[in-house]
Amino acid sequence: MRITENLLMNGFLQRTARSLSAMTKAQQQISSGKLLERPSDDPIALARSLALRSDLKRVEAYSDKVSSATAFISTTEGSLQEVSDLLSRAKELLIEATNAPSEGVAAGAHSQELRSMIDELLLVANRDIGGRYLFAGRQTSERPYAKIGQSIAYQGDGQDVLEEIGPGLRVALNMTGPAAFQTVPSRIEGSVDLDPAISEITPLRDLFQGNGAAAGPIQITDSNGVVVNVDLSGAETVGDVIDGINASGSAVVASLSPDGKTIELTDTAGGSTMNVVDSLGGDLAQRLGIAGDSDTGSIRSRDLDPALTPDTPAALLLNGAGVPAGAWTIRNAGEEETLTGTIDPSGINTVQDLIDLVAGASTPDGRNLGVRASLVEGKLVIGSIRPHTTLSISDAGGGTSALALGFSGVGEAKDVFRLLEEAATAVDERDTDTLNEMIRSFTDAIERTAGIRGAYGARARQVLQVGENLANQNVDLTIRLSDVEDADLARAAVELAKSEAVYNASLATGTRLLSLSLFNYIR
Repeated sequence: MRITENLLMNGFLQRTARSLSAMTKAQQQISSGKLLERPSDDPIALARSLALRSDLKRVEAYSDKVSSATAFISTTEGSLQEVSDLLSRAKELLIEATNAPSEGVAAGAHSQELRSMIDELLLVANRDIGGRYLFAGRQTSERPYAKIGQSIAYQGDGQDVLEEIGPGLRVALNMTGPAAFQTVPSRIEGSVDLDPAISEITPLRDLFQGNGAAAGPIQITDSNGVVVNVDLSGAETVGDVIDGINASGSAVVASLSPDGKTIELTDTAGGSTMNVVDSLGGDLAQRLGIAGDSDTGSIRSRDLDPALTPDTPAALLLNGAGVPAGAWTIRNAGEEETLTGTIDPSGINTVQDLIDLVAGASTPDGRNLGVRASLVEGKLVIGSIRPHTTLSISDAGGGTSALALGFSGVGEAKDVFRLLEEAATAVDERDTDTLNEMIRSFTDAIERTAGIRGAYGARARQVLQVGENLANQNVDLTIRLSDVEDADLARAAVELAKSEAVYNASLATGTRLLSLSLFNYIR
């Protein structure tokens, strides 16, 4: 095959162009730091780059939403903390007023501070961030609370502000005003003293409204002059006291009174004089009201007045009359829905059974009504655990059970503004009973606010977790995008040196070849 000078020249130019192109590409990668300068550089890599950039933009968009949501939630959490602090301070003022009710100047200062808290809370309730009110529901552009006369009214709605912070993940950022500030849900306090009778199983610790009577030995002298020492130091119930006395060998017999309120001691020896005293430093007889002399042959204790407890037998309620037959209709009405159900307490055995029965109350299709019963200061209270609802209880089918137990009626919900006003009024009037009731209400309000903060905190933690996940995704996508788009500078430098060496070698070789001519061969 004949190699012409033209063929040599074309081959030299092609190889030199390739070397120059490789060297230029390496120089561009080093100067720009990028592998891809134009679509033709690597179409497959370009497609991957575009997909990664799309994912990165989506993650950054969600990250912006999470940042906005975090600011909203953080401000709401701070506001709830302020509510909790103000409620705690209000309770402190009530306790101070209860301990010093006669100091008019101090009471006036206390009530003035309580009323000033209403204005402080109004500022918290109307707080906004970036022009969006925190507690207005979806009406975030409207102030949620307004002072109308002497009362404060909620003007927002009960809807959630939903924010999509991830693919298919929407969270409620807000807490409505009623949910945050309705600190005493709708509840019905029994208007009837359930007045449980005593029985032989009544614990001594429950007597006298829970103040109790400590077990201890007593000494009984009957009308025959027989003296017996009765060791009741191990007694735990009223029945233990009665059995101990009856087994002592004395002519004195103990029994429950027919009215179910006291213990009666009767001398069966036929005489009329008897004596009961405490011994060995005990005070059981004194506490029960059976200590002393009798010239009638009988002694009746004080009204033992047992406290209402979860274990109190239902048959002993209403001084032994028990729970009347009949079902109750319970209605828990809210803004979004009203839940109604029926319970029948006529078959309960204890107060705890009634508490459990109320907690399990549900609609005919099985949805729980959101109502709970509890003992508060020896009083049975039935209340809603659903915010911004109205609870009502009535007798069903013509019965009288709810009415007899004092639960027939409509419950009343109170927000923190009304609670503070009532507290200030109670301080002004220096009514100790009302002050104690207000202290209990504020204790409940503080506990409920703590529960609200806990539930809202769980929502905040969810948003923070999503934010962390998005940050991790952002880093991962950025690294993957860099792998596709960014040049490896060390590798590019090696490629540049290699290409430059090849290019220079090509030029040198080409120069030597192309410098030859016909005259070199005819010399």
